Amino acid sequence: MFKIVALLTDFGIEDHYVGVIKGRIFKRTKKAFKCKFY
Repeated sequence: MFKIVALLTDFGIEDHYVGVIKGRIFKRTKKAFKCKFY
């Protein structure tokens, strides 16, 4: 039972960080596109 909970929390933390990193990259690319097109 404890192993399953630990795995779930590990995956949740990884997903959170992946989402944060993807969000930062997306914001940067959005700024780059704005600079190019506007």
